[in-house]
Amino acid sequence: MHVAVAAHVRTTADGDGAVLLDLERGVYLSLNRSGAAIWSELTAGAAPADVAARIAARCSKPVAEVERDVRSFVDELARRGLVRVSG
Repeated sequence: MHVAVAAHVRTTADGDGAVLLDLERGVYLSLNRSGAAIWSELTAGAAPADVAARIAARCSKPVAEVERDVRSFVDELARRGLVRVSG
């Protein structure tokens, strides 16, 4: 699976998380540190499954559980039109 950021999305990040701005709709989405970390990896080209595997290893959590959470996050981003998912 590949996740691509929509061209109309801008990101601002700091130590507390990130804010995604949808320039087409004039709305924003605030991300906590975990969401910002996932977003950063996805925008760098990492596949959601790879992101989940790294998070699971760092946090000693079951990979399947983290994969569900990352997939849910990606699905929500796609529903909001912030990313496009293919493959």
